[in-house]
Amino acid sequence: RVAARIDYSRRSLTDTEGKNAFAAFWNSPDIARTPTAGSINASIEYIISNQTSLRLMAARASRLPTHIENYGFYLYNPLDNAIYMGNPDLAPERGWQGEVGIQHAEPGKLQMKAAAFVNVMENYIAGRTIIAPDTTNKQFPQAFRRYEHIGAATVAGIEADCWLAFDEEWSGRTTYRWQIGRATDLKESLPWMPPMELSAKIRWEREQYWAELGSRLTARQTNFSRTISAEDETPGYAILDFHCG
Repeated sequence: RVAARIDYSRRSLTDTEGKNAFAAFWNSPDIARTPTAGSINASIEYIISNQTSLRLMAARASRLPTHIENYGFYLYNPLDNAIYMGNPDLAPERGWQGEVGIQHAEPGKLQMKAAAFVNVMENYIAGRTIIAPDTTNKQFPQAFRRYEHIGAATVAGIEADCWLAFDEEWSGRTTYRWQIGRATDLKESLPWMPPMELSAKIRWEREQYWAELGSRLTARQTNFSRTISAEDETPGYAILDFHCG
């Protein structure tokens, strides 16, 4: 299977007051832009047996900047206690993506699937501090940040899921997820990357009654961003829950 798409966008600001305010900040009345972005992907699936298949995917993908990334004006972000400004000159993010996955299914008995992916991006868009925070400024003590290209970035991950029916009443499910992201030029982790997570649950059903015992384990987060977002280390944790009905 092969697919392709082209995105073309004409964008500007139409509200006169907002346009004048942003143009003064940008030091130019010319803030209209017409970005384009093209993407193409190809995938192939190999049927190993009636129950098992292997899938490979490769893509050259592009993402247009959002309207907020282009024209955001005094937007407060509580995640990093900063005020964000847009940037009309942002180019589309572009990158190479690859994924390999395998799936095995025995109806009513067993279902397993696993996948690994990598995404290498150019022109990664993120906030960059243009005015440092000033605690003496009672009106705006926060940092001012502008959306800019910070260089290349890579995101990779693995996900696996297994469901097994022990008999007509009992079944279990386990899911594993791991993801990592790096800002290549900054030599640090990308923000909002979840740590490794493992979840498991066992379920009982009989006629109209059911009960489920589950747990979720999350690893300690040591891969955190310092420049793009003000993150810090967080401990791992475990959650145990029980549901019935």
